[in-house]
Amino acid sequence: MIDNNKSTSPATQGKYDDLAIELADRVEAQFSLLYVLGGNKGNGLSVQHMYTEEEKPEKMRFLAKTFDFLAEWARKEAGDRASH
Repeated sequence: MIDNNKSTSPATQGKYDDLAIELADRVEAQFSLLYVLGGNKGNGLSVQHMYTEEEKPEKMRFLAKTFDFLAEWARKEAGDRASH
């Protein structure tokens, strides 16, 4: 189960956090990233995780590499010739 930090106020909680938590729980994931474009609550991004602070640097580096991969893929899909 994902630690949702219940001490945060609803105003600071993301509009898709509950769905991202449910997703991570259903698939028993250590990490879930939900990006919504044009959803019924508008656009949104939710990142939920279940790892220690000691593991955080490694996990964040992996996330950054994943974003780099996705950005490069999107550029290619868009037909952009220039890539990094």
